[in-house]
Amino acid sequence: MKIAVNTWYHYRNYGTALQAAALCEKLRLLGHDADMIQYIPVGYVRTIPDYSLQKIASRVVRRLAGTGSDSPSGSHFCSDEKEKKFDDFLHSHISFTGECRTLSDLENLNSSYDAFLCGSDQIWSPLNFNPHYFLDFVHDEYKMVAYAPSMGTDRVEDRYIREQMPELIRRFHHLSVRETEGQELIRKLTGKKAECVLDPTLLLSVREWAELVPPQPVEGSYLLVYFLGQSADHWDLLYKLATQLHLSIKIIPVYDLDLERDGCIRESVGPEEFVNLFRNASYVCTDSFHGAVFSILFHRQFTLLERFKKQDANNQNSRIYTLMNCLSLNGRLLTASSGIVSQVEERIDFENVDGKLSALVKKSVDYLISALGEVEEHLRETTKVNSRSVTHLNSLCCGCGACAEACPQNAVSIQMNKDGFLHAVVNESACIDCGKCARVCPFIGEIAAAMPADGKLYSYKDHDDSVLGTSTSGGFAFRLSSLLLERGYAVVGCAFDREEQRAKHILVTQKSELSKLQGSKYIQSDFSAVHSVVKSCSKPIVFLGTPCQIAAARRLYKNRTDYIYIDLVCHGVPSDHLYRKYRQLLSERYGLSDDQETIFRYQPKGWRSIHLYTSDGERDCCLSSRDDPFFRMFDVGNCYNEACYECRWRDRTEADIRIGDYWGPKFESDHTGVSMVLCATETGERLLDMLNLTGGGDVKRQPTEDYLNYQQQKNLPKPTFYSTLLKELKRSTSNLEDLVERYAVPLENRELTKRERILHFLKCIR
Repeated sequence: MKIAVNTWYHYRNYGTALQAAALCEKLRLLGHDADMIQYIPVGYVRTIPDYSLQKIASRVVRRLAGTGSDSPSGSHFCSDEKEKKFDDFLHSHISFTGECRTLSDLENLNSSYDAFLCGSDQIWSPLNFNPHYFLDFVHDEYKMVAYAPSMGTDRVEDRYIREQMPELIRRFHHLSVRETEGQELIRKLTGKKAECVLDPTLLLSVREWAELVPPQPVEGSYLLVYFLGQSADHWDLLYKLATQLHLSIKIIPVYDLDLERDGCIRESVGPEEFVNLFRNASYVCTDSFHGAVFSILFHRQFTLLERFKKQDANNQNSRIYTLMNCLSLNGRLLTASSGIVSQVEERIDFENVDGKLSALVKKSVDYLISALGEVEEHLRETTKVNSRSVTHLNSLCCGCGACAEACPQNAVSIQMNKDGFLHAVVNESACIDCGKCARVCPFIGEIAAAMPADGKLYSYKDHDDSVLGTSTSGGFAFRLSSLLLERGYAVVGCAFDREEQRAKHILVTQKSELSKLQGSKYIQSDFSAVHSVVKSCSKPIVFLGTPCQIAAARRLYKNRTDYIYIDLVCHGVPSDHLYRKYRQLLSERYGLSDDQETIFRYQPKGWRSIHLYTSDGERDCCLSSRDDPFFRMFDVGNCYNEACYECRWRDRTEADIRIGDYWGPKFESDHTGVSMVLCATETGERLLDMLNLTGGGDVKRQPTEDYLNYQQQKNLPKPTFYSTLLKELKRSTSNLEDLVERYAVPLENRELTKRERILHFLKCIR
């Protein structure tokens, strides 16, 4: 079978790299083709504090008990040579898929692999929660296998993560974990039973490790030290141990300050050197799980120290307890130096350990063989996924309408979904499986996109003050559109429909209509309705829209070589429920009628000083970005469309030109606006040259680094509370300002309740 493996491999951690390589090697030895999914997570877990009384009490107890960890205070040691050794090892021993940057790329793997396996390491840790490591992108749950993922804890404290994990785990029909605590936690969360299996590094025999990492001698007799923590007590203990054993010390450096210690290895240690250091050691002292693993595999006498205190919320000792207990090696785990003498004198009976380990290896391999065998049986009983099911199961949609326009049966429509976003809906009975929708979808298949780093950057500032006064920044889009209209083009851009109270893309052919397209609209635009108008237009057209809309248009109109595409720097589009709730608030507080129109960037108040101005023709209000509840929620990015958190064009573009505000210090004294213009194609450069010749504004070449430094290059992770927030926005009785206070204001800037102040104090003093 062809298997795609999703686990951590990219961290410059020895255990991480070695477990990834060992798992792929074991699958190969079992007769399968295994590829590591080339996915590197970006960002961090975005959540909000839990202010429940239970949470506060738990913190108080832990604080009074003094149960914290000896957390590292220095930076991790790294060097170019060490980086290269990790890269060389990974690419020598692991076959990778193509780069998977977003959910779209991951979902595209469904048609290429027979099975999907999420591997070991703490990929299920609630402290590093990421649904992709629960294989949320796999369409057929019978093709999913969990092999030894670790949670690294016995509790899930974040309530939003605790709500999501059961749903993700219940999809697995083949479920295993690495620790007994993980078994119990899964039982509590889901009621399901998970097998407890070995870390992949233990699945390979000593002979198989020799084939994977050929033995290399290490000079001298030495005590090998590998500490992931920085406990002073542990360092004192190992020096006593070295004296007792009459051994010199070799320290594998983990932190920069380790380089100052006597015995630190100065040469860069990669995964292969790491294995050989354990293979040749006379004795090992470690607080690492994988340090213990390789000591056991190579029959090295060792002392294992607890890195975390038992009541620490981030305690990761569970995997160590499980392994030591299963192999009857509990006596090798020390919490104090008092037991060193007896431990050194009482040597490990590795014949007994090997017998127990062999039984555990057999159990773990049998689980893997059985799970993959059931997947093969499932594949024999099912037909190959066709183009229709692939299209329907793609979970991301920006509501661009390209699929609806491409469908010859009118089987696709664009509708507002329950979360307040335009989304494609398929009429199954009308669909004929032609696959045309998939071919134009901007979230399916490969993307032929340019990198902003390879483009040419310019600044533009219009000479006409009236243009600057009605444009978002420097007036580039307006001036170029005017020029193209004069040359026979039509322009497709975003306008605000006051009657329907939403943004819509329209086609204009007269300069007098261009004013409808000026200014920012911080809401999702309906791009679908304009396609029928475009179809009947005989003129060449310039499209302006968000990167996903432009990517869809380029696919849909790929045969029209006379079309021009301009996309906008976009951070995301918020739920329509936010805008509706905002309008309701303006009506209640300022007496505005339902017939409102909002200018999302009100230029009379300045370019960088963002203000939102709303009027119904009789009454109005103007709020700064720091006071406006809509902008505050929009700016923090907590209620965007799901596709915005997995945007494929954050650092790519399929447009000829990308435009935005010229942020950064260069124009910080400018008060009327400057456009940032990135030319991605030769067509884009010709357009800019043409505009420059008209003399309507200042065009200046700028360093591309300005774009890379001051425009968003990475996706914002979706908040753990995302679903809860969207439900709150939809609920008619919820108050927008309360939601802003709860979900958009950092803790340190809030007016805290007494209970919140207590929790915040406890958090600060830990």
